[in-house]
Amino acid sequence: STSHACIMSQGQKSKAEAKRLSALLNEKSVKWKEIKAILQTQNSSSAAFDSLRRQALKRACLDPSPSMCKHTFKLLLQKTNLDHGQRVRYALLAVRCQNLNALTTLIYDNVSILYHARNGVDSFSCSNGNGNSTSTSTSNGNGNGNFNANDNANSTLLHLVCEKHGWNAEVQFILKETLENRDHDNAHEGMFECQPMIPQFVEMPLTLSMQAGSDLDEIISHLREEYPIYFANHIHCLSKIVAEYCCDLSLYHTLLRDYPQLLMLQSTHTRTRTLTPLTRTRKEEDRGWTPLHDACFYQNRDMIQMLLQEYKTREGRKVLKGRMLLVNAAFMSPLGYLLLNVGDRDSQNVWSCIRVCIDFFEDLHVFHLMVEHMFDQLVSNGTSHYMRIVQQIVNRLDIDLCGLDQDGKSVLGILVVKMAQCKDKKNRAVSKNLLQFVLSNSSSGSGRGRNPAEVRDGQCRLPIHWACETGLSWELGLESIVRSNIFALDECDPLSPGVLPFALVASNAR
Repeated sequence: STSHACIMSQGQKSKAEAKRLSALLNEKSVKWKEIKAILQTQNSSSAAFDSLRRQALKRACLDPSPSMCKHTFKLLLQKTNLDHGQRVRYALLAVRCQNLNALTTLIYDNVSILYHARNGVDSFSCSNGNGNSTSTSTSNGNGNGNFNANDNANSTLLHLVCEKHGWNAEVQFILKETLENRDHDNAHEGMFECQPMIPQFVEMPLTLSMQAGSDLDEIISHLREEYPIYFANHIHCLSKIVAEYCCDLSLYHTLLRDYPQLLMLQSTHTRTRTLTPLTRTRKEEDRGWTPLHDACFYQNRDMIQMLLQEYKTREGRKVLKGRMLLVNAAFMSPLGYLLLNVGDRDSQNVWSCIRVCIDFFEDLHVFHLMVEHMFDQLVSNGTSHYMRIVQQIVNRLDIDLCGLDQDGKSVLGILVVKMAQCKDKKNRAVSKNLLQFVLSNSSSGSGRGRNPAEVRDGQCRLPIHWACETGLSWELGLESIVRSNIFALDECDPLSPGVLPFALVASNAR
C-alpha cells in the first residue's frame, strides 16, 4: 500500500508539473528558469509531457532573447525524442527568428543536420503563447510555399536557409560549421555545393542567396576574408552568378584583377537550363563553359564587352575570335547563344549584345559564321523558328548574301557543303528552306542585284563546284543551284582544270 501511495503521489506530482509547464508556455513572456527547473526533475515519457516538451522547443526557437540560454535549450533536446527531420525543422525555425543560440545548440548536438535536410521536412505551425500561430516552411518553387521532401531530397541545411532567408549571420555560422565538419560529408562544397546527377536539381546556396535578394559583394567579401583558399578553389563558379545577376561589374573587374586565372577556367557547376538555347531551361552537368559562354548565355552586355577587352589584351584579337566559336558540351558557342536567341519575344537585349561583338571585331561575318559553325543547332530548332532567326539576322544586320568572309568563303558555298555533310534526314529536308532563302534573296544587303549562285569565292570556285564535289543530291539542293545559274554547267572547276561540274559528281561517286 505504501508503494501504491508513492506511485499515486508521483503521478499527481507529474500532472501538477505538466499543468504548470503548460501554463508557463502560454504566458506572453516565458519564464525559462522555471521551465528548466521542471525539466530537470521530470523524466515522464508520457505522450502529454512529450508534447509539452516539443511545444517548449518551438517556443525556445522563437525566443532569441538572452533569457533563453543554451543550457535550457540543450536540456530540452536531451529530454525530447526527435527524429532527423524534426531537428531540421527546429533549425529552420531558429534561423527564421534569428535565434543563433538555438541554432548553435541544435548543430552542436547533432552536426548531421547540416548535410542531410530531408525526409519529412515540411511546414509546421506552433503557438507562441499569446494566441498567435507562427509557421515556418521552406519554399520549393511549387507555388504553395511548402517543403516537399521529394523535390528537395538532396538539399542541405545551407541550401534551405539560403533559399528562404538569403545571406545573414545564421547562414555564416552554418557555412562555418559545414566546412569545418566535412568529415561527415567530405564532398560538400559549402556555398558552391550543387548536385548535378540527382533527379531533382538543387541550385548552389550562393545562387539561392542571390535569388533571395542578397548582396553578392557582401558574400564575396566574407568568403575572401574568412576562407581565402576555399574561395580561390571555387572562383570558376562566379562567372555564371555575375552574368545572371549583376549589372554593376565593378566586383567582377576586381576579381579578374586579383584572380587572372578566372578567364581561363571552365565552369564545371550545373545550370538549371536545358541545352536547347531557345528554351533557356538547362539541366545537365556543363563542360567546356568559359566566362564568355556565361556572359552570352545570360546576355549580359557589359560583361561581354569587358571580357572581350580582357581576352584581347591577354591573347590577341585572332585567338579571341576562336573563343567566340568555342563549343561547350552542348555544342554551343558564345556567339551561338546570342544568334540563336534573336527570335525571342524580348530580343532587344540580345541585339545589343550582338552589336557589341560586331563593333569589337569589325570584320565579324556573322551570317557566314552562323551557317558554318551553327548549322546543326540552327536547323534542328524547327522550320518556322529557325527561318525567323535567319530573316531577322539578315535584315537587321543588312547582311550581304553575296559577300565573302575573311577566308574568301561565300555563304552559299559554305551552305552546300554543310547540307551535303548533314546526316539527319529531317534536318537535311529542313535545310532546303535555308537554301531557298539564300537563293531567292539576291536583293538583300549591299549585294543587291547579284545572284549568290554566280558568286565566285576566294578560290574562284562557284557554289555548283562545291555542291558537285561534296555530293549534294539533286533532290536536296543541286537542282536549285543549277536552275539559279544554268550557265555554270559550262564552267570548269578552277582547282581541277578542264573538269566540268557534273564530272565532279561522277568523280565523287567513284
